[in-house]
Amino acid sequence: MKQIDFAVRVLTLNPGGINGGYTSQGATQKIMLEHPFSDGWQVDSIQNVQMSADGISVMLLLVKYESDTMPTKSK
Repeated sequence: MKQIDFAVRVLTLNPGGINGGYTSQGATQKIMLEHPFSDGWQVDSIQNVQMSADGISVMLLLVKYESDTMPTKSK
C-alpha cells in the first residue's frame, strides 16, 4: 500500500451539535461523506486541540492509500 493523498479536518464536537458543532454521529457522517473509506481513505490520527464552552475541537488526519501491486493482465 502506498499513500497517495491526505486531508486534515478540525471539527467541534458537542452533545447537541450547536454553534456549528457536530454530534459524534454527525461528525462521522461528514467524514465518511467527504472521504469514503471505500475509496481507500483511513483515519490515521485524532487529536484533541481545544476544549471550550462550544465543545471539544478535534483534529483528524485522514490518509488515502492505494495498492502498489501491479494488476495482472488477463489473457
